[in-house]
Formats: sequence, C-alpha cells, structure tokens
Amino acid sequence: MHSQNAPLDSYDAFYLEPIEIKGNVERHFSDGARISTMIYDSTGNSQNITLTAKEYDEQLFMANADFIVTRTPEVLIYRAYEDLASVYSSVKIELVDRESGEAYSTYSVQSMKLVRKFDDWYITHLNIQNESPIDPLPAHLVQDKAAISASAAVEKENNDLATPKEGIPYDSAKVYHVRDVDEPPVYPGDVASYKNMLDQFQVTTIATPGYTPFIKTIGEDGLASLSYVHDLSGFQISRAESFVRSMLIWYPGIKDAASVKCKIILYIHD
Repeated sequence: MHSQNAPLDSYDAFYLEPIEIKGNVERHFSDGARISTMIYDSTGNSQNITLTAKEYDEQLFMANADFIVTRTPEVLIYRAYEDLASVYSSVKIELVDRESGEAYSTYSVQSMKLVRKFDDWYITHLNIQNESPIDPLPAHLVQDKAAISASAAVEKENNDLATPKEGIPYDSAKVYHVRDVDEPPVYPGDVASYKNMLDQFQVTTIATPGYTPFIKTIGEDGLASLSYVHDLSGFQISRAESFVRSMLIWYPGIKDAASVKCKIILYIHD
C-alpha cells in the first residue's frame, strides 16, 4: 500500500519492504521503470547493469534464499516539487549467511526519482553505485546512522527548502553553471581516481590547445550525462560517451539547499 502523503513515505516503505515474497519490491515501481547498477569485481573493474523492476525484484528474492538482507538508508538530499521527487541516499547493506551466520556489510550510493500517480508515489528510476573493493566510498557518504524516516519534521523542512523564493516557480529543466550554485557537484571518489579517469580518456578541465570543449550535466540525482557535443567528431563523441558512462554517481550541485542540475565544461583531445 503506497502512502498518499509524501514521497518520503514511499521511500521508507521501499527499503523496509520484506523481500522474501516475489513482487513485494516490484510494486513500488512505475510501469517502465528501470534500475541502473554499477558493480565491481575483486580487482575494482566496474560493470554497468540495467534491470527492469521485475528483474530487480527477482535478484533480491534470490539473495534472500541465502542471506538475511537488511537495507538501511540515510537521506542525504531530498527534493519534491508538484508530482516529481528525487532522493539521494547512502544505503548500508547487511548480509547474514543463513547457514554459517557470517555477516557482511557494504555501502552504496543510491539516487531515486519518484512520480506521483493518483496520489500514490512510484519509483521511475533507481540508480545504484556499489562500493568498490579497492576504492571505498568517502566517509561523508557512508556515515553509519539510523535511517531517516519520513517524519513530519523532515517532510516540512525539505518542503520549505524546495519552496521557490520570491514567487519564482522552480524550473525542473533549468541547468545551472557551477559558478551560479551554492555548492558545485563533487565527484565521490578521491582526487586521484578522478584525475586518472581524465587522463585515461584524454580529457582536461581547462581550455588547452588541441582539445575541443564539450558539456556534461550532473543531474539532481547525481547522474552524469552528455549535453553538448556538437563540436566533436564522431570518434570524440564515442570517447566522451565512454568517459561519462565510466563515472560514479556524483554528489549533485546545491542551490537554495536543494539539489539542481549543473553543467560542467570539459575539453577532449582532438
């Protein structure tokens, strides 16, 4: 049963949902919803996997056969406006082996988009970036705290923060320049890992002879996407796309205490 009050109620219900019954998780998603997951092997190599809600439900159901699974979320950024909402979270995953009793725990950064339909809130897109075994997530993203529930106080605070100021309506399509936001987007890995990625794809952050500019946008949910490639060759576009696909989920830009879309200008080798 979905809440008719707030997207955070549906958010809480999703993570508290028992996974031992097929369909329990799937029912929290809208038709056509997708789940994007970045996973790592023991050497730290990443792989992107896209799932339907049914496939994601089945994965959790199968994990439940071997482990007692507990998902504990912590809301880092929340924004709701009219029929849309987004939540950016740190989620602690605890697994207890049903046979041996051995316990494992890891963290992931998860960003969720929700849409209201007939007074109920459903997930339209869930992005999961699991922790790399050789490059742990930064401490500020994985604080071991109890889940923040959708209490009236939290709901009121976040709605107040998202309320447009001076009567100017919030424009969900607006993309801010980094100089116009209170806090620019931050890459969740360490500085060295981001620099290595830039070097690998021959990308710089400053204008350089022999390099062509392009724009990537960091969405409210922390996902990076290409937004301007008109000056690039086909080969450069292919490399820029691979560059963006290789990225972790960013900590999004902040404006008026809420997450916003933010564009970053980069330069790729000719």
